[in-house]
Amino acid sequence: MVCAEQASADSVVLDLDHIVEMNTDYLRVIHTTVQSQLTVMHITREAAGIHAERHPNTTQFLRIHSGRGVVLIEGESRALEPGTCVMVSPNAEHEVVQIGTQPLKLSSIYSPPVHAYNRVEHVRPAEEDTDKA
Repeated sequence: MVCAEQASADSVVLDLDHIVEMNTDYLRVIHTTVQSQLTVMHITREAAGIHAERHPNTTQFLRIHSGRGVVLIEGESRALEPGTCVMVSPNAEHEVVQIGTQPLKLSSIYSPPVHAYNRVEHVRPAEEDTDKA
């Protein structure tokens, strides 16, 4: 798995579909620059999804690679399936829920970054431990 060693201005070319497919961690930061950050996620039934959260100064873009789920943004729900993309505006409350038997695998771009450049979470953290950046 390719991961950046630190925040970088370097451009990268990645096989994102392969990285997402191989990832078994709840959350893994792949690359971070000063202005943006790429992460991948593997959400299982046990992990349930992404807790309701807000990023006051960050736009978040999600792309579903495999599995199924539901995204709630400011109380409105939409189905998630492979190929679905979601753009979450700064300060919008949002939550992602995995449904079905297959893990929900997605990639996410944050602008600006919200996680430490080397962050890896093997399982979903307790709600009080999630970033509210």
